[in-house]
Amino acid sequence: MTVVLSHSHPAMKCFERLVMRHIKTQLPPSLDPLQFAYRPNRSTDDAITSTLHLALTHLDNKDSYVRMLSTDFSSAFNTIIPQHLIEKLSLLGLNTSLCNWILDILTSPSILALALLTLLSLSLPPFVPSFSLLRAASESRSRVTSTHGDPDIPESAGSQGPDFYIPVSNTTGLVRSPHEYPQYYLAEPWVFSFLTIYMFFLILIGIPVNLFTLCVTVLHKNLRTPVYYMLVNMTMADLIVIVVSFPFTMHAAMHGYFVHGQIGCNFEGFFTVHGTQISLWSLVVLAVERFMVSCRPGIDIRFRRKFIVKGISFSWLMAFSCSLPPLFEWSRYIPEGLQCSCGVDYYTLKPDLFNESFINYMFTVHLVIPLTVISLCFGRLLCGVNNDAIDKNERDANCLTVLLTLGFFMCWLPYASFGWHIFSNQGSAFSPFAMTLTSFFAKSSVLYNPLICICMDKQLRQCMVITLCHGKNPFADKDGASESSSVSSRSVAPA
Repeated sequence: MTVVLSHSHPAMKCFERLVMRHIKTQLPPSLDPLQFAYRPNRSTDDAITSTLHLALTHLDNKDSYVRMLSTDFSSAFNTIIPQHLIEKLSLLGLNTSLCNWILDILTSPSILALALLTLLSLSLPPFVPSFSLLRAASESRSRVTSTHGDPDIPESAGSQGPDFYIPVSNTTGLVRSPHEYPQYYLAEPWVFSFLTIYMFFLILIGIPVNLFTLCVTVLHKNLRTPVYYMLVNMTMADLIVIVVSFPFTMHAAMHGYFVHGQIGCNFEGFFTVHGTQISLWSLVVLAVERFMVSCRPGIDIRFRRKFIVKGISFSWLMAFSCSLPPLFEWSRYIPEGLQCSCGVDYYTLKPDLFNESFINYMFTVHLVIPLTVISLCFGRLLCGVNNDAIDKNERDANCLTVLLTLGFFMCWLPYASFGWHIFSNQGSAFSPFAMTLTSFFAKSSVLYNPLICICMDKQLRQCMVITLCHGKNPFADKDGASESSSVSSRSVAPA
């Protein structure tokens, strides 16, 4: 395979105009897979480190070897006095860091030779000189952001920095900090563009749907039941996640890395975890309330309302008990997947932050216990679906609760399961795509709560139509006209 590199954008443009099109038509794509030098958002350093990464990966195979042909063009600059050139460029207003970079190039022929033309092939003629890849790798790594590995994790499993973990080996110096550099070595730029569009879609649909559901539930008195109290709580949690957290994720995906730094990562991770936990514990409280109604069909409505109000406070308290500790150095929030969203650190033990104890606490208290309580309550609900002693409206509320819970866990269980797998198999290799897929799929849960309620609850649909049509339901039949008008009249007075 062939990789052509150039430090100079004008030189690269001239090269493209002269021979690039001809070469690309003559060679199959498999012989030129990297092509970093003429792709947007790629630097020469990226090309060098990726080439070395590919070569060292090949050397891992038994009885393999690599030869690299470096063509030295440094003699073309023999007539230039580097210091005089830099002085002239400085007078022209060229950036100081760029001047220093040019000076390094002119005074380091070995770097220039590697950067201008690198020919990597496994079947070169015997007269081609062979160079040491280890020396080239060390030179390249010195120009790339270094990472500090955890001694408890094998180096091949991933690369760990002071505030990040990337599941890619940094043997060749390929890994960069996700707070400072684009992560295009993890995925193509179009993947990040797709994530940006996906997050924009969730924001564009999620805000009006959840906000309208919240307004309709608050305005109509006949919807002020214990089930809808908890629905309002879950809708508020979804709105918090959409309005506060999702814009950070979308903006990071737009740039290809988490541009907001560690403070922004803490902010985004906190609100995502907090909103998710509010929804989870709201479902727990709702399942218990449905369990009590199934066991005692004639239970007082005032007792149920008091129970739900206390349950709302309980859900927020439990959410804080999960989302706040990483902000106070019991575990931490770090970028995950393709490094454009943040979550709890499942990837390292981090003894100085007691990360292992927090992950065990989080999965036990904030996943296993809620899942167990919900499962036990749902067992009783399913047994009482055909119970004649239970009112039809209560049975419908039971079905709605079951569907809301199934929708929530359908979104979040893949992410939680994958996170537990990573944590319980420290050092094992995994794809950043897998974590990104489960993480971004879980974010779609903000749409399911209102959509499930709208599809399954006829009363909520009627109230929405009445709200949109200024107190009238044009879709109601003659028999339902009086019902619609009564619903409209009751929606004015507060509870």
